[in-house]
Amino acid sequence: MRATAPSRPVSPTAGRVARCDRDAGSGVVLVLGLVAVAAGVALALAALGGAILARHRAESAADLAALAGAAAPAGRECPTAASIVARAGAGLRGCWVGADGSVAVVVSAPLPRWIARWAGEGGALARARAGTPPAGGPAGVVPGQGRGPPRRVTRVRATGTSAG
Repeated sequence: MRATAPSRPVSPTAGRVARCDRDAGSGVVLVLGLVAVAAGVALALAALGGAILARHRAESAADLAALAGAAAPAGRECPTAASIVARAGAGLRGCWVGADGSVAVVVSAPLPRWIARWAGEGGALARARAGTPPAGGPAGVVPGQGRGPPRRVTRVRATGTSAG
């Protein structure tokens, strides 16, 4: 005689060995890893943008300070340049007045605070020169480049006091 069918329904997986899926949840780990990499790249790009911003700020301040210093009355070149640099949020590292009346400046602009915290102290440096071209040299020679600095007459520290 044949056995009768069971009274309850049989599961489609009945009689099969249960399969252990070891890959369950691996997609979550992969997505978390990709998010971490994307966040790191975004942070690095933001830091690069902050450094570029500091460089542009230093270059703008140096250009304006050199032009203002060249247009200032004799003896007031470097103090005028120092005030322009201070208004731009940068620091005057050096100011030279050439014998021909040209003014060369070196300016530093700080990095944004959140970058400076992990990158260390420092900032962007920029040099600019305004006035007549130096005798015997190409236009645009600034301290530390080309044939060297123009003849030093006055040096002003970032605080705006003059030192000889």
